[in-house]
Amino acid sequence: MKLTKGRAFALWALLLLLAVIAGGRTWYTLEMTPQDTAVILQAFDGFTTYAYLTPVLLLIASQSLFFFFSTKKIQMVVGALGAATSFALSMAVLLELQAQNISSLGKAVETATGIAATHGIDGVTVITEISGYLTVAALLFFAGAQVATILAVKSWPVRTSRTERKPAEAGEPEDTISLWDSQR
Repeated sequence: MKLTKGRAFALWALLLLLAVIAGGRTWYTLEMTPQDTAVILQAFDGFTTYAYLTPVLLLIASQSLFFFFSTKKIQMVVGALGAATSFALSMAVLLELQAQNISSLGKAVETATGIAATHGIDGVTVITEISGYLTVAALLFFAGAQVATILAVKSWPVRTSRTERKPAEAGEPEDTISLWDSQR
């Protein structure tokens, strides 16, 4: 199957939409176990946990639109930068997920537990949900799709410049019936 411009655009849109949807889902759940009963304190999505996720996804989306409306030389540069950005974002998010870094949620954790973070919070378990890993997978597939598209751009047809049509020369109507017909 040949990767045409329309298919590439649809694939990019689908993968970026998947990354945005997964980014808005629950990534972390805070849980306490008082008296042998698990209690969910609060759940956090990716956009709340990592503030850099939204602007970088918007950058990738704008880069994608720019890619499809530019010339081939510019597409190569913009596509390479976009693939590098997508890959770098996926690696940054993966490292954050592996470390369960919820340091940006300090105030929300204090509110949920009622204990100041400076006193130390014991008994709170951080559960990593699958949505974060879905975001990483979508971004990695997106970077791969960008690289495949960069390689396929060479085979896309070049848009030809439009030529101007010469208007038909209308002669003077010779009789009243011709004049009537030309005015309709």
